Amino acid sequence: MLQDSIHVVINGFFPGISVKSVLNSITEEVLDHMGTFRSILDQLDWIVKRFKEDSSLELFLLIHNLDSQMLRGEKSQQIIGQLSSLHNIYLIASIDHLNAPLMWDHAKQSLFNWLWYETTTYSPYTEETSYENSLLVKQSGSLPLSSLTHVLRSLTPNARGIFRLLIKYQLDNQDNPSYTGIQYL
Repeated sequence: MLQDSIHVVINGFFPGISVKSVLNSITEEVLDHMGTFRSILDQLDWIVKRFKEDSSLELFLLIHNLDSQMLRGEKSQQIIGQLSSLHNIYLIASIDHLNAPLMWDHAKQSLFNWLWYETTTYSPYTEETSYENSLLVKQSGSLPLSSLTHVLRSLTPNARGIFRLLIKYQLDNQDNPSYTGIQYL
């Protein structure tokens, strides 16, 4: 299948992924260009020009988790949409969030020219969630902490007391190797 074709696989759930790294993969791995560009848009224009000039050049761009936090921005989606609008670049993408299609207005949908298939695997998100701690570390600690503080302040005193007991129980057992956590019943 794809192993016989020119293809680039992008794991959108990687914390360091960006549209720039997608363009770099195409520029360096597919088009063998090691030079630099003044901007992302210059790089996109160069890629588009190369694919329009050589219609025999085909690329399968496979993006896991196109709706990831790193790729869901307006600029990223516009650039990926422009790539997929080329007749010789074939975008194969997965989305993980139920509301991901809301990212695309009619103009973007026409760029992507989607053909939708429901292919739920029911497989655990083991690889995707292995990067969650990295995402938390990358963000400044003030936003998650302020969110937690806001939630705790909105609770009743009784609910805060219950959370305090749960936290104390977790902390008391953090060094116990046989402790498996609080069971959900």
